[in-house]
Amino acid sequence: MRKKAKNGDPAQDAPIEQQAEPDHDLDLSYEDFVKAHGLAPLNDIKTACRVANVGLTRFYELVDAGVFVLVPNGSRRNVTAKNLHKHYQKLIAAVQREPAA
Repeated sequence: MRKKAKNGDPAQDAPIEQQAEPDHDLDLSYEDFVKAHGLAPLNDIKTACRVANVGLTRFYELVDAGVFVLVPNGSRRNVTAKNLHKHYQKLIAAVQREPAA
């Protein structure tokens, strides 16, 4: 993308530099993660899907794969905030390992 010069001359257009965000800003501590997402120690499936940014079907696929552990709470099933944070950390680590394009 190019920025127009003040005089409108396209020959004097200068490229806009795009700077990537530092990767270390993505890695939230457990406390920051919980605060950012408003999590309780135990969270319902709907909240877990929202935080993990997945749909219900994909969430249960991840449960079957052992990514998330469901904690029985009466007739409900919950996911711990620590489990959600661990999943988040794995995703961030995978992104940081990928070579820059």
